[in-house]
Amino acid sequence: MKLTRRHWVAASVFLAAVRPRAASAIVIPVYDPGRFIEMVALLGQVAQLTETLRNGLTQLENSARALGRGNLLDAILIGHRDITSDLRSISYRMETVSSQFRRVFPNDQAVQNTPASDIAELRSGWNQEIHHSALAASRAQTALASIERNSTSANAILDASKTTTQNDEGSALAKLQAVVQMLGVINSDLTTLATTIATTERVNTSLAATEAAEHDVASDQARRMMRGYSASPRRIERVDSRLLR
Repeated sequence: MKLTRRHWVAASVFLAAVRPRAASAIVIPVYDPGRFIEMVALLGQVAQLTETLRNGLTQLENSARALGRGNLLDAILIGHRDITSDLRSISYRMETVSSQFRRVFPNDQAVQNTPASDIAELRSGWNQEIHHSALAASRAQTALASIERNSTSANAILDASKTTTQNDEGSALAKLQAVVQMLGVINSDLTTLATTIATTERVNTSLAATEAAEHDVASDQARRMMRGYSASPRRIERVDSRLLR
């Protein structure tokens, strides 16, 4: 088969796509200082939220004990203990990440001077701590949901009950409603904490150096050029010569 100009152009495009990149085109890591600033802010938010939750759990315990002895109080105290343990774990792990982060990256210049390989290694260790914190937050939410179901059910039963005097019923309802209200506040804070930890994990994952934009464009161009071409030439039989003019 006679090779035409169109065949030579196709071959040139293919060779350009598969030709190894020159040594001068080695990708230099690019750092985004904004990610590090965001990481610092997120770690601060996690610390603040865990402190707020600890205070809320103290108020919940006091409100629950005002209910007097009973199965509901026992259930609340058990859940309270589990959530407190999870918060303690979150606080310890995230404070470890925060202190190490501040020590390694005291300023933007330190970020620029840290080798990409070192950042990747540090990020890997931090990811483990943050991931375990996310799991602890999820456990705390599960424990709180159980307390909320029991408290809401008890509140509905007491509200519908007419076996007590009006004063006793009002007093008991007020105490239980205070518990339910406090649970709602804690639930909101826990949800925010879980979301913040998840965001921290994503930002931490992106801390490693990103490739230069030029490399991304070049790679995309190569992929587009390669599209429609196979690694080995295919034999084209019975090609109408008019198509090659």
